Amino acid sequence: MPTRISPIEKFAKAAAKCSVESSAYGKCIVVDYNSVHKDKCLTEFLRLKNCYVVRVPLHLSLSSLTILQAAAKKP
Repeated sequence: MPTRISPIEKFAKAAAKCSVESSAYGKCIVVDYNSVHKDKCLTEFLRLKNCYVVRVPLHLSLSSLTILQAAAKKP
């Protein structure tokens, strides 16, 4: 029986394929983490999202993007 890969493990693998974009987005958020709001770092987020769409297989990208989108929506 194959072992099940958890969503966070899938996310980690996806993030490794888009490390430059992940780093840019993370740095943007951390600059003023006390003032995170909707669309903060939108450009960096869209670059990261586009990287996932191009480099990550669909079954991985859907769960990873869901995690990213949920994180982006948090106040």
